Amino acid sequence: MYNTEDKLTNTQIMFVVISSIFGVTGLLLPRSAAEAAGADSLITIPIAGLISLIFLNIMLKLNSNYPDKIIVEYVQDILGSFLGKIYSFAITLYLVLVAGTILRIFADVIKGLMLPQTPLEVIMITMLFTSMYLIMNGISSLSKVCEIFMPIIIIVSLILIFLPLKHFNIEEFYPMFSNGIKPALIGIPKIFTAFLGFEIVAFITPFASEDNNIWRYSMLGLLIPVCIYTLLVFTVIGIFGVNTTSFSIYPTLEIARYINFPGAFAERFDIFFMLFWVLASFSTLSCYFYMSSLSIAKLLDLNYYRPFAVVLAPLIFLFGIFPANLQKVFTYFQYIGYVGIGIIIVYVIIYAIYMIKKGGN
Repeated sequence: MYNTEDKLTNTQIMFVVISSIFGVTGLLLPRSAAEAAGADSLITIPIAGLISLIFLNIMLKLNSNYPDKIIVEYVQDILGSFLGKIYSFAITLYLVLVAGTILRIFADVIKGLMLPQTPLEVIMITMLFTSMYLIMNGISSLSKVCEIFMPIIIIVSLILIFLPLKHFNIEEFYPMFSNGIKPALIGIPKIFTAFLGFEIVAFITPFASEDNNIWRYSMLGLLIPVCIYTLLVFTVIGIFGVNTTSFSIYPTLEIARYINFPGAFAERFDIFFMLFWVLASFSTLSCYFYMSSLSIAKLLDLNYYRPFAVVLAPLIFLFGIFPANLQKVFTYFQYIGYVGIGIIIVYVIIYAIYMIKKGGN
């Protein structure tokens, strides 16, 4: 049974989906896009976004047939108990790994740019316990936080995109399609991982209000990051070029340093941007933390997820602290993203099995 008081409005569903996608990826995507597709990434990102929208549509269609269950419950109805539990365990492990990696990247950025004297472990534990405190209050509290933070974060992101355009050089995109369409297509899997997080819709369907249009607002919640990420990569590569962007650790933060308001409250816009990036990362971590806690509770056929949030917190910390350096963190993050792609592909197969059992096409 789910708490009947935890009901989400249309806008809360939209901002929860945005929050699950927006976060540490915004700092890394321009570099990943430049490495994966170069100047062709301007085409690759919308294509990857379109594929994400298709997968989300499939997920919403299957969810609509199980309005009172989350994914780890209804896949057991479709695949049977044994296979369903194996797939559900893979989902739970994936969510824990993503949460740990997000926590580590967040801590590394904060330590390197804002708190160089603070031990990495202290930053991670502080963030983790703050996130745990939030999700203990249920999806309603998490959605309200996302609803408050995300509009501000979107506005700041748009400022970050448009104000540095005076340094933009369109010639950086002249090499587009110089090697045909192949580079743009090859880069799709790597960039597609930037939009993972939309699978949170498979965990919030039981909390949707009766008058809720979950399909429309979930799709909008994914479409907004697709548009912002496309504009962000367009701006960063147009200013720095493909080579510089691909060798920059955090190109998004570098672009923030091009913005200043002399004598104003945000003379150092990069610091101003980091404050809101912390909020975005916190929201993303909390979304994955909540999904993993709820997932393992339902996997064990239990109604209360809160004890599992306490159990999973040390695991998330250990997964986050395990990589020896930042380069390995980025490598693990990319591999975990590929695991996420595999989970989404298997989900499409599960949807096909459901349709066959139902007698559809």
